[in-house]
Amino acid sequence: MKPLDQVLKDEIFSPLGMHDTLFRIPADKINRLASMYEPRVATYPIPGIYKRFQQYKALPKNQRNFGLSDQTYLSGGAGLISTANDYAKFLSLLANDFRMGSDGLFITPGLGQKMFINQLPEALGDEGLTYNFGPASKPEGFSYGLGIRVKPGGDIKDPLTYDYYHWAGAANTGFWLDRNNSIYGVFMTQHIPIQYNQVPELVKISRGLAP
Repeated sequence: MKPLDQVLKDEIFSPLGMHDTLFRIPADKINRLASMYEPRVATYPIPGIYKRFQQYKALPKNQRNFGLSDQTYLSGGAGLISTANDYAKFLSLLANDFRMGSDGLFITPGLGQKMFINQLPEALGDEGLTYNFGPASKPEGFSYGLGIRVKPGGDIKDPLTYDYYHWAGAANTGFWLDRNNSIYGVFMTQHIPIQYNQVPELVKISRGLAP
C-alpha cells in the first residue's frame, strides 16, 4: 500500500509534469516558496507608509508558509502546495476532456464526465453551496472538487446551461474553467483569511480578450 502523496505523484502529478505540486517542500525548493500574509490591524497611527499586511503569525517560528513541517498529515482534501504553472497543466487536462495529447485519455470518458455534472442531492437545487458560502454562491452546484456556476436563467439539472467551473483556496487563490470557450485561468495570492473572490471578474475579462 502506497501513502497518499506517492499515489498522487505516480498517478497524476508525474504524468502531467506537475513536478512542483507537493505536500511538503524539499530543501532545494524552499527558496521558491512564497510568504504567507495576514491583514495588519493597527490601533494607533504609524508614521510613513502604512503596511496593510504582515507575516502570517499562526505558522511555527521561522516558517514563512505551509508545507515545511513534517508533523502534518496527508489529507485528501487540503494541504497540497503548488504553482500557477503546475495547476494550469491540470486545468489543461480538464479543458481537453482528459486527453493528454498523443498519449490518449487520462481516465475513461464516463468517469471524466462525472466531474462536470452536479453531484449534490437534487433536493438542494441550485442552493447547495449557500449554507457555507452565502447567497453569492447561488445559482451553483458542486462536482468532484469543482464548483459549477450556472448561467442566468439556467438549471443546475441541465449541464447545457452551466456557465463555468471554479473553486478557491484558503489563501485567496482561485481557478476557473470555461469549457464553452476553451478558457481556463489560475489566480494566486498568499494571504489569510479569504476576503474576496476575483474569479467572476477574471472570467469576464478573459472572455473579453478571447479571439
